[in-house]
Amino acid sequence: MTQAAQQATTIGAMAQEALALERHAWRVLASVSGAIYIQRAPNRLLWITDRESALHSRAIVVREMSSPLPSAGSACYLGHGELGFNDSWGVDCQYAFCWFPDWCDFTSQGVILDLDRVEAVLAAVARLSRPQGGMAGVLPFLDVADDGDGIERGIFRAACVAIRTCQQPAEDINLLDIVKGCRGLIGLGSGLTPSGDDFLAAYLFTHRASEIVSGYRSNTDWEGIRTWLQNESCRTNAISSTLLLDCAEGVAAAPLHDFVHAVLSEVSLDELMTRARRLAGIGHSSGWDMLTGVHAAIVSLTHLKRDAVASDGANRHAVCRKEVLRVW
Repeated sequence: MTQAAQQATTIGAMAQEALALERHAWRVLASVSGAIYIQRAPNRLLWITDRESALHSRAIVVREMSSPLPSAGSACYLGHGELGFNDSWGVDCQYAFCWFPDWCDFTSQGVILDLDRVEAVLAAVARLSRPQGGMAGVLPFLDVADDGDGIERGIFRAACVAIRTCQQPAEDINLLDIVKGCRGLIGLGSGLTPSGDDFLAAYLFTHRASEIVSGYRSNTDWEGIRTWLQNESCRTNAISSTLLLDCAEGVAAAPLHDFVHAVLSEVSLDELMTRARRLAGIGHSSGWDMLTGVHAAIVSLTHLKRDAVASDGANRHAVCRKEVLRVW
């Protein structure tokens, strides 16, 4: 590497895999404040960032972003532990820590969902950092004034419909059908990750995470969901579409992963609050859009298991909205 190299501090597992390969040409998809997105093929997307909140399996985290940032469409190379942007600057990734998301095994004692606890935490976080626009206004326990522009009000109306759809028990109406009913959310909003995408990504990730950590296997057609999301990718941008697909496969940014993991376990109230605040602080409204999606998924899972117990007294699910929900 001939240019001055930044030292990467942390890299995600997908980024590490790409860096271990032979050197290949990539191109810059977008350069924004705090991040450079590079792409080699439709689903071969990585980003370089100096923000820990952007940590993800696809991320390369550096201490400080060099300037000027490379322009969209410019060439770069990746491989042999290095990333370079022509003659401007590069990143040395050989000694970076590799981040793998933690997954605890709850198959023996069951996953714990306490809906009232989560709602209390979200209400407390909203009092500390008021949600700005996006979808958080649909949460009935938050006092969020409708002071947005026409676009924000359009997002709010679409979110109201989506919430009613997404909170249905996910096996009463198949999760694939639920997601199809939220088609209008894909690409809804502005920015690299529109509000509708953030909501739907967090909703799908929460459902997928509940299966991963509990060993519980629903009848969800995850391959069908992936295919449908790929077919609808034209409704949003390449970055957001990739993140949606990742979440459907159980891969999310560290703040979302950590919050959902905390929701599914018995972490302290202070720790749950800390993780919620970290997620809420992402972007203009992205964090709260994701928190709203997580909440919708928890309501859906709670209703699903409550209905299962009501119809089958021998079912081994212990269900209580106020205390815990165990998914076996």
